[in-house]
Amino acid sequence: MYKNYKRILVTIITVVNIAMGVSYSSYVNAEQVDSFIAGEMESREILGLQLAVVHNGKIAKLTSYGSLDAKRNEQVVNDTIFPINSMTKAFTGTLIVKLASMNKLNLSDQVGIHLENLPEGWQLITIGQILSHTSGLPSILSGNLIELVGDGTDIGAWKEVQTLSMLNQPDDNFSYNQTGYVILGKIIEKHFGESYADTVRALLFNTGMNATAQNSFRSDKISGPAQQYVFANSSFQEIKLDFPTILWPDAGMASSAEDLAKYLIALQNEVYFDSKYLKTLWTPHILKDGSSVGFNEKENGYAAGWQVMTRDKYPAVSASGGNAVTLIVYPEENLAIVVLTNVLGSLPIEFVDHIADFYR
Repeated sequence: MYKNYKRILVTIITVVNIAMGVSYSSYVNAEQVDSFIAGEMESREILGLQLAVVHNGKIAKLTSYGSLDAKRNEQVVNDTIFPINSMTKAFTGTLIVKLASMNKLNLSDQVGIHLENLPEGWQLITIGQILSHTSGLPSILSGNLIELVGDGTDIGAWKEVQTLSMLNQPDDNFSYNQTGYVILGKIIEKHFGESYADTVRALLFNTGMNATAQNSFRSDKISGPAQQYVFANSSFQEIKLDFPTILWPDAGMASSAEDLAKYLIALQNEVYFDSKYLKTLWTPHILKDGSSVGFNEKENGYAAGWQVMTRDKYPAVSASGGNAVTLIVYPEENLAIVVLTNVLGSLPIEFVDHIADFYR
């Protein structure tokens, strides 16, 4: 499928980037990155990909590779918008920390302080426990992809999940949970006085992320975001994840690598809040036993909508979605990488560290 793909892709992308005047750490680095990406796309069966590198507060590289769809071979361009699925949680976390910076709440607050009529067993759970998936809340999902419990409607699911038993006591363990981010969305709506979607859009427009604002949180069928695929049985198969409104604080956004780079630069430039609150955004939550736990040994902690990579060399924080898109920030190096793909399960988080190495 990919004969001569790597050589041709590197040549085309290098010429395009020179024409666009994109700034690099060095020309050699740019060519090496393009070659590396082409190899990863071939080995992982990735149709299309966007890359943004933020270095020292500026976009050092912005490039698109491959195909937008499996049928027409339409090319991915820098304006292409990708569904970012659970990466949305990073923005929910940003809004919660913004509320903390406005003295509207503390992450140690019990949710019952901010929301009335929650089940008794939920009221003492803290905002920090919800952000870090250590709350023990029951799942609002039925277990079949993004299908809701109860009658499948937003109202019905919210009513049903409140009747379910806790999975465990708060801070006993890490358990990835969508219910908690529904609660965070409701807290955001209460304190900002607008719908969750409108609150996020305002944040995005203020950062120049206009394409993201226009393509996120829409229930109508739109042609903007790239079609997502899974690679199975030796072919690309379309998969549609139309997130219901109640799950928008979990996974309702669509964005581009360029817009996400703007978001990362805004965090660095204190657009949303003072830089001291980045510690609140990125410090992993600690369980009762004193440990910090995340998805795996690499992502070994979870903070306010962000995964944490605690390690001796190049510690980092990340936000990912659908195992198809990821961004990683290396705070000690003033470096960040954004990789968006249109293939679920391609796991770009596994090779972002290698991209970062070209800029060290």
